[in-house]
Amino acid sequence: MKISISINECIDNIEIANYISKLIGCSIATAKNQLKKGKLGVFYTTELFLNDYSDRAKEILEIINYFNNLNIQLYIIEIAYNESWESVDLNNLDKYRIEESVLKNTIMESIGQFK
Repeated sequence: MKISISINECIDNIEIANYISKLIGCSIATAKNQLKKGKLGVFYTTELFLNDYSDRAKEILEIINYFNNLNIQLYIIEIAYNESWESVDLNNLDKYRIEESVLKNTIMESIGQFK
């Protein structure tokens, strides 16, 4: 399972850009530009259920909680492990969209198996 995370609506917020910058190791300007793109401004991608699963799960839960505390809706898409991001139809992103709660529940149900 591969996921990408962006925000549902465009925003211009330096504090959030700073958070993303620290989380993923990009410049604040890059993070700010991604936030301005809304759902097309992906700032986090990962593949789940690999050797680093517990680290990725922890990051994802932190991102979800951070944005929930700010009442900012995330836009999360999922593709299969054998699909590539280049094959994603940008004109039909909702086809790949999953709810935060679904991702969070998937992580919580499987986290003990990967410690």
